[in-house]
Amino acid sequence: DKAGIIYGEKYGIHTKFGQNVCKYIHPSDKDGCIKLVSHSKLIPPQDISLDDITFCFRINYIVNPS
Repeated sequence: DKAGIIYGEKYGIHTKFGQNVCKYIHPSDKDGCIKLVSHSKLIPPQDISLDDITFCFRINYIVNPS
């Protein structure tokens, strides 16, 4: 369900295929999908079906220990 998604925010996402990613979420042009956008400009955005997502969580803070 897209109702709780805050677009443009970073999320941790786990898929039913065992893939774990940390990406920005944007709206997709495809029905039933969201667009995953990497922080790196070298990695192209990809659409993923909401049915393939097991769970996701919004990342509020990232602590850099260095």
